[in-house]
Amino acid sequence: MNTTMSLLLIRRVLNEFCEERGLSVASATATNAARFLMQSVSDDVPSIMTLRSSLSAWVETQAGLMAA
Repeated sequence: MNTTMSLLLIRRVLNEFCEERGLSVASATATNAARFLMQSVSDDVPSIMTLRSSLSAWVETQAGLMAA
């Protein structure tokens, strides 16, 4: 059950991320974001706010890497 709930939350956060940025879920950025979210999930079901916060921090890091 925890895995199913985690996957549902990841998908929800990913969908919101893509919608906010006008991205397709099939885009490279969305794929990388999904990989990041899956790696950041532990054994416990994370809160949606935790996932959003982690993804926001990841986006900032990625933007900094691209600017360098």
